[in-house]
Amino acid sequence: MRGKRSYGSVYKARDLQTSEMVAIRVISLSEGEEGYEEIRGEIKMLQQCSHPNVVCYLGSYQVEEYL
Repeated sequence: MRGKRSYGSVYKARDLQTSEMVAIRVISLSEGEEGYEEIRGEIKMLQQCSHPNVVCYLGSYQVEEYL
Protein backbone atom coordinates (compact mmCIF):
# COMPACT_ATOMS: atom_id res chain seq x y z
CA MET A 1 0.00 0.00 0.00
CA ARG A 2 1.31 3.45 -0.93
CA GLY A 3 -1.10 5.52 1.13
CA LYS A 4 -4.48 5.88 2.75
CA ARG A 5 -6.71 8.79 1.80
CA SER A 6 -10.14 9.96 2.94
CA TYR A 7 -11.69 7.98 0.08
CA GLY A 8 -9.75 4.74 0.01
CA SER A 9 -6.31 3.20 -0.13
CA VAL A 10 -3.77 3.67 -2.91
CA TYR A 11 -1.64 0.79 -4.21
CA LYS A 12 1.31 0.73 -6.59
CA ALA A 13 0.93 -1.85 -9.38
CA ARG A 14 2.11 -2.75 -12.86
CA ASP A 15 -0.22 -2.96 -15.86
CA LEU A 16 0.30 -6.48 -17.20
CA GLN A 17 -0.51 -5.46 -20.79
CA THR A 18 1.71 -2.36 -21.05
CA SER A 19 4.21 -2.96 -18.19
CA GLU A 20 3.56 0.64 -17.05
CA MET A 21 3.55 1.47 -13.35
CA VAL A 22 0.08 2.54 -12.20
CA ALA A 23 -1.67 3.64 -9.03
CA ILE A 24 -4.80 1.78 -7.96
CA ARG A 25 -7.19 3.41 -5.54
CA VAL A 26 -9.64 1.11 -3.75
CA ILE A 27 -12.63 3.01 -2.39
CA SER A 28 -15.18 1.65 0.08
CA LEU A 29 -18.70 2.58 -0.99
CA SER A 30 -20.07 2.10 2.52
CA GLU A 31 -19.77 5.88 3.06
CA GLY A 32 -23.31 6.34 1.74
CA GLU A 33 -24.81 8.19 -1.21
CA GLU A 34 -23.21 11.52 -0.29
CA GLY A 35 -19.65 10.15 -0.57
CA TYR A 36 -20.56 8.28 -3.75
CA GLU A 37 -21.60 11.50 -5.49
CA GLU A 38 -18.26 13.12 -4.61
CA ILE A 39 -16.39 10.12 -6.02
CA ARG A 40 -18.43 10.24 -9.25
CA GLY A 41 -17.62 13.95 -9.59
CA GLU A 42 -13.91 13.29 -9.17
CA ILE A 43 -14.00 10.49 -11.77
CA LYS A 44 -15.83 12.76 -14.23
CA MET A 45 -13.24 15.53 -13.72
CA LEU A 46 -10.30 13.12 -14.15
CA GLN A 47 -11.81 11.69 -17.36
CA GLN A 48 -11.81 15.18 -18.90
CA CYS A 49 -8.42 16.28 -17.58
CA SER A 50 -5.33 16.11 -19.78
CA HIS A 51 -2.26 17.67 -18.19
CA PRO A 52 1.30 16.37 -17.62
CA ASN A 53 1.06 17.16 -13.88
CA VAL A 54 -2.21 15.26 -13.35
CA VAL A 55 -2.55 11.48 -13.25
CA CYS A 56 -4.26 9.88 -16.25
CA TYR A 57 -7.57 8.19 -15.46
CA LEU A 58 -7.61 4.69 -17.00
CA GLY A 59 -10.93 3.35 -15.73
CA SER A 60 -12.88 1.93 -12.83
CA TYR A 61 -15.18 -0.90 -11.88
CA GLN A 62 -17.18 -1.98 -8.85
CA VAL A 63 -16.87 -5.25 -6.91
CA GLU A 64 -19.35 -5.60 -4.05
CA GLU A 65 -18.85 -2.53 -1.78
CA TYR A 66 -15.63 -1.38 -3.42
CA LEU A 67 -14.88 0.82 -6.42
